[in-house]
Amino acid sequence: METKRSEEELQKLLAQQEKSAQLLVRRDLELMRANEKLRELDDQKSKFISVAAHQLRTPLSAIRWSLGYLLSERAGKMTEEQGTFLRQTYDSTVRLVHLVNDLLGIDRMRGGRIVFVFVPVDLHDAVKSVLTDISPNAHRRGVSINIENRLQTNALVLADVAHLRLVLQNIIENAVEYTRAGGSVDVTLFEEGGMLFVSIKDTGIGIPADQQGKIFKQFFRARNAIKVKTEGSGLGLSLVRETLERMRGGITFTSRENEGSTFILTLPKALKS
Repeated sequence: METKRSEEELQKLLAQQEKSAQLLVRRDLELMRANEKLRELDDQKSKFISVAAHQLRTPLSAIRWSLGYLLSERAGKMTEEQGTFLRQTYDSTVRLVHLVNDLLGIDRMRGGRIVFVFVPVDLHDAVKSVLTDISPNAHRRGVSINIENRLQTNALVLADVAHLRLVLQNIIENAVEYTRAGGSVDVTLFEEGGMLFVSIKDTGIGIPADQQGKIFKQFFRARNAIKVKTEGSGLGLSLVRETLERMRGGITFTSRENEGSTFILTLPKALKS
């Protein structure tokens, strides 16, 4: 009797295990179908963004060129009021062109359609070049920019020149844009553990603590940033992070609302031949 009872219990246990295994297989199939559906939706979204952005860029570029031509007054003199309206329209068009370019950049980056050409780049020279372009806007806004180079002479990073410039310009421009008049942006270059670093520290509006985890998400903009600068795509930091990752680097930050932010870019050091 005891042996028979043990066999019955074993049979029940095996039946339960088989049922559990069937449920697991069914759940795996459901998850696979859900993942396939998500990938399909993501592909459709990517295709839509790509097609829409391409369709928008050509007419927007034409509109920008036409407005620039009118503002130059080569087509005739304008009144001050007409010039003001045209300038506002031109600036809005430029922002739309930048948004479209950011959308295309993100789409190409995600799709692996951007080719990176890695060469040794003098990091100090690259930063100085970007600061030269940004300084006039910083001066107009009453924001001082300081640079401290702690690197050895001719410290080189391995990077794509154009994309390195895009990264530096995006982060430093943000620091300037979100810093009030009388504030400062401090750029520091240093080396540690075979990597080169660029620290961009500002005395700006900072990022609210409860929103810092979303700062690199596409289309996200912190609530205080929207108040300071109503226009903006929310794509810049996402593009920066993906670009740095493609260049085998990274980005971190610390921030306190109303006190400022510090972004630190990490880039691989080029080996000397």
